[in-house]
Amino acid sequence: AGETGPVARGAARGQSRKRPEASNGAWTEESAEDDWDSNWDNMGDMDARFADKLKQQGFSDDDIKLVTDADGHFDYIALNKLAMDYSDAIVDSTPGTPAELIDYAKASGKPFLPYEKASEGPAAYFEFYKSL
Repeated sequence: AGETGPVARGAARGQSRKRPEASNGAWTEESAEDDWDSNWDNMGDMDARFADKLKQQGFSDDDIKLVTDADGHFDYIALNKLAMDYSDAIVDSTPGTPAELIDYAKASGKPFLPYEKASEGPAAYFEFYKSL
């Protein structure tokens, strides 16, 4: 299953998310302040070799053009849509995922696990994967 936010899967700065405790497997809220900043509006630039890596994985030049602007910078929304196009199912594992991506995932007709359900923990993922 592809996850919306394959590039950015952590919580945005200042938001909390659930994470399993090592001792008992229970999920607890914690601050994501120290996590990699997944602010969708300020993603930065991808490594210049990323297009080459996509080609090595079988992506066509046309696919790569879909996710880059005229200067060759990657569009993260378009990149996530491309990832969903190549996925059998989609998991939204990131709080604050742009509505455009949620709508795209739902419209794809592919099995979709929304963040609200995914954030419940491993049992939600297990049930989702069993349903595939």
